[in-house]
Order: sequence, then C-alpha cells, then structure tokens
Amino acid sequence: MTDKPFWESTYADNEVSTFSKDPTVDVKEHSAVFPRQGRVLDVGCGEGRNAIFMAKLGCQVDAFDISENGIAKAKEIARRVK
Repeated sequence: MTDKPFWESTYADNEVSTFSKDPTVDVKEHSAVFPRQGRVLDVGCGEGRNAIFMAKLGCQVDAFDISENGIAKAKEIARRVK
C-alpha cells in the first residue's frame, strides 16, 4: 500500500484551493520581465495557478504535473476563467 501525497485529495476537490488561488509571489513579482507573447513552461503546475496567471497575461503556456487530479483541476479552473 502506498500513501498518496496530501495534495491528491485536495486536487480532487473543486471546492478547495490546495495552495492558493493566486500565482506564487515570485511569478507575480517577475511576470513583467516576460514578453506578453512569450512562451512559458510550468513544471509541476499542480492546479495551474501560475500557468493560468501567465496565460491571462498573453503568454503561451505549457504546463504539466505528475498528478492527474492536479491536471484535471487546472483544466477545469482554466475553462471557468476564459
């Protein structure tokens, strides 16, 4: 039996934000240096808070995570904010 990381259960719950709804402080603070049509790779995107933030700024974003629940939730959140 393997234990799952804590975030797997919260990623599966659309009523909860596992870490935050806002982008991380470093991404928010440094987002101005990214060209608006630039490309961004979000490694370990979780629920997609940084990826969605950068996409809203006009960047082309590729994001991935090992968590299927995280990816599913990121897609759902992105669909709602369009």
